[in-house]
Amino acid sequence: MRSVVYLTTLHSLAHFAFQSFMSNKLQHLQNLQQELFASLEGSELYTVHGLIANMTPAQKEEFLYAYQENRKKPLIATLLAVFGGVYGLHRFYLGQTGMGVAYFFTGGLLMVGWIRDMFRAGRMAREVNQELALKIAGQIGILSMGNSSYTAVPNPERLALEVARKSKGIVTVTVMALESGLSIAEAETILNELSVRGICRTELTEDGRIEYHFRDFMAH
Repeated sequence: MRSVVYLTTLHSLAHFAFQSFMSNKLQHLQNLQQELFASLEGSELYTVHGLIANMTPAQKEEFLYAYQENRKKPLIATLLAVFGGVYGLHRFYLGQTGMGVAYFFTGGLLMVGWIRDMFRAGRMAREVNQELALKIAGQIGILSMGNSSYTAVPNPERLALEVARKSKGIVTVTVMALESGLSIAEAETILNELSVRGICRTELTEDGRIEYHFRDFMAH
């Protein structure tokens, strides 16, 4: 009788310990994911979000650690382009050694490439990161041949433009989220990014709503 009670107690303790371990592990994984998402924006965010959605906890952990370790920061790329772009420092940072050498020996392609890259280095970093995310996903089996679980994430800019055309040029965050399937936060992020780039402009209505106006799709 005592042995049965002992085994039952031991089993309960082992089960409790395992549950606690898994709970702590999942919480750590969630914190790691939130920390990463806070540093992403635009198409890089949607690519990573779409990949992670199809991963098991073990795959997700492996992906997050590898991605954070190798990810190129857009701010650093931009600073290198501004202050050392004439020598191709930003190109070396992004792993584009050939272009880096070309910039170094030609003074940033006679300064033309340097000036251009000062304004697009951040976007270049995000594009490199998207390729990195797909590469890591392939290494851990998410994008392996025969795996049909991954669905490519639509380009968020294209989604916004399609919603704007459908709405005759006037879009709100809630309409964008409803029509595109993005979350409210994701819809707001992409619309604000397009506004900063001058693709649309924000308007505050009399009732306090923020509208995004895409002139190319508005009736004249």
